[in-house]
Amino acid sequence: MTVDRDLKSKLKEFIAIRNIIVHNRCIVDEKYLRVAPQSKYKKGSIRKLDVDDLYEAINIFSEIVKHTDKKSIEKFNLEESRLNK
Repeated sequence: MTVDRDLKSKLKEFIAIRNIIVHNRCIVDEKYLRVAPQSKYKKGSIRKLDVDDLYEAINIFSEIVKHTDKKSIEKFNLEESRLNK
């Protein structure tokens, strides 16, 4: 799958955020800064999350899933179905 460079960068950052939350008590380390060099957070600081960060993550993951579904439907000539809302 081809992912837009900006989306790919944000996706990697969200994975790095998850890793510092789980493994480093939200404290920014060298690994996080390698993935997110543009981050406003410094090594040793706490990486805070706000609601906008979470909505952005949801939107990015949703776009990737939609793109993957679309490409799979095209590649394997699958029947597309619609879910009732």
